[in-house]
Amino acid sequence: MERSLQKLPSASEIAKEAGVTKGVIYHYFRSREEIYLTLMSQLSAGLFELLHAAVADSNYSPTKCRDGFVGYCAKNDVLMFLGLAAPAVLEAKVSVEFAKVFKREAAEGIVGLADAWAQREPRLSVAELRDFILRLYYASLTEWQHSRPPQVVLQAFPELDNWMLQGNFSDALTTSFDWLWAGMHANHDGRSLNPSGSGSARLGG
Repeated sequence: MERSLQKLPSASEIAKEAGVTKGVIYHYFRSREEIYLTLMSQLSAGLFELLHAAVADSNYSPTKCRDGFVGYCAKNDVLMFLGLAAPAVLEAKVSVEFAKVFKREAAEGIVGLADAWAQREPRLSVAELRDFILRLYYASLTEWQHSRPPQVVLQAFPELDNWMLQGNFSDALTTSFDWLWAGMHANHDGRSLNPSGSGSARLGG
């Protein structure tokens, strides 16, 4: 998948890459969709582990958490690709039992991180941080998709002068984190966030 994110490999391609038969693959997984969601869970666990470490660091700061999140997402195209495919494609083709486990693990990861983060941000509740993490995740998928237009679109606009095709993923995700963080604090304090003052929403370096 790291070589090409144009389509999801078939079970036969997965088996060939792993050096096993397709029968072995289906001994452990009922479908290729289960393979992808399992991989997505493993990559997500790596992200949660990184953020837990950033939150627990003696030199904790929201900026370090932001930079860790952005860096991990920027280096994990497969996670972003699977995150986009999961709701519409992957989750629709697995059993109820598998979907339940997959969603429960994701929820537990988010709530566990929010609980640890709330220890560092006593003014914020676990629920507020939980919602922040979830919205940030969805923002990362949107920004990643925006930064990687399909080949046919690139061919239609070879000069890349269309504003819809422009944007650096890491920079855009950094800004999204800052806005969501500022908005969460503004909502907590009962204040409105002024959209025209984008500079004031950005976290320090």
